[in-house]
Amino acid sequence: MNNQIGGLSCICIPKGYIIPMIKEVEKYINEQGLIKGGEKILVAFSGGPDSVFLAISLNELKYNIGLAYLNHQLRKDSMNEEEFVVDFARVNKIHLFKERGNVKETIKKKNLTLEVAAREVRREFLLKIMEREHFDLIATGHTLDDLIETFFIRLLRGSGFGLRSIPPYDYPFIRPILHLRKKDITDYLDSKGVPYYTDPTNSDRKILRNRIRGELIPLIEKMNPNAIYNIKRSIENLSEIEEAMQKIVGEMNFEVFKMHIKFPIAKYITLTEPMKFLFLKKLLAVFGYEYELKRAHIKSSNNIIELKSALIEFEEDYGYIIKKTNLIPIGIETRGSFEFGDFKISTDIKEKKGIDFSPNIEYFDIDELELPLKVRTRKDGDCIMPFGLKGRKKLKEIFIEKRIPRFLRNLWPVIEDKRGVVFVPGVVRSERGRLNKKTRDVLIIKYERIKDE
Repeated sequence: MNNQIGGLSCICIPKGYIIPMIKEVEKYINEQGLIKGGEKILVAFSGGPDSVFLAISLNELKYNIGLAYLNHQLRKDSMNEEEFVVDFARVNKIHLFKERGNVKETIKKKNLTLEVAAREVRREFLLKIMEREHFDLIATGHTLDDLIETFFIRLLRGSGFGLRSIPPYDYPFIRPILHLRKKDITDYLDSKGVPYYTDPTNSDRKILRNRIRGELIPLIEKMNPNAIYNIKRSIENLSEIEEAMQKIVGEMNFEVFKMHIKFPIAKYITLTEPMKFLFLKKLLAVFGYEYELKRAHIKSSNNIIELKSALIEFEEDYGYIIKKTNLIPIGIETRGSFEFGDFKISTDIKEKKGIDFSPNIEYFDIDELELPLKVRTRKDGDCIMPFGLKGRKKLKEIFIEKRIPRFLRNLWPVIEDKRGVVFVPGVVRSERGRLNKKTRDVLIIKYERIKDE
């Protein structure tokens, strides 16, 4: 039987069958404090040797587990892999959650590389299943080899920080076999006749990770058989330094919104260049853009750092990380709600006598407006007659007076009717639409910033 491709009759593992190696996993879990006891654990399962060993280990240790499998539909053999996964779950009586992802659509929509898109789709799938099915943790089958490979990938990219690459615990993710070598796992499974599925792309040398795995690491181990463990210790030492720096960075305040992040300049300018780099990478990681920042960006004295997916803008009091995106105009119903940029906006119509005036709400005499309304971003030459004034004023001047950052203005909602701009949430509303003695029906526009707590 070829353990690497099938033999489903041997998938079921008798109790106590692989206890010696499982004891190592149990010891590592306890040393790292990965599982306290009683948690419901979702295993990220691919059918490969690492996830097979992980699932078997946690199952043998009596943890409450389920399997989550995403078919990326990128390989011709993906249905064979899915069949193997389904049979593994059935024979071992472990509940399986499976879906088929559309990685190509994500690549096209977000302009990502294949590797990044596949990772993002898989992560979203795992988090969705975790929340929907009320799991407490997600266990992944990362090994010591993955740790070392990722270290070299980041080193070759010129990453100044993050060289630890893969931590044992990063809520909600845990990595119970991060201390084990991949070869030890496959050798053990092979010796016990435990089948697993082998991804044929693992041998594709066009992929950097595979070249590191198949060429660089064997060369290093040929020079020094203990090299991998020496590198592991070096990563741990670097990690301690990074954690100390992260502690300082963690004390800095910042606010996260849907489309931007805001942080105070006063403390930022006191940081050294390496600390500024680490801080900005931490903030960019919120949006998944951390790899776009390079040390050369920090050395620049410009007030604007332009990345592929975001802009970093430094104003007098605050700094901003702003997503690059094109917002599409939206037609506004007189009763409903929608999101645009950083804002959630809702509309309603009520009789004048039945309204209560509140903050973050504007009120318009609906008969004074020319419907329909729509929301869009600003345009050159936009003007408005501000509330309480008789003359018209350019929106650009109002944005400057309100000290709205230049690039953030491009994401700000501008609400207009057929005659022009009537409302810019949090900035200005028009004189047109003012309530008066004759007003009967009132259009209520409520707005709030979408903030990530």
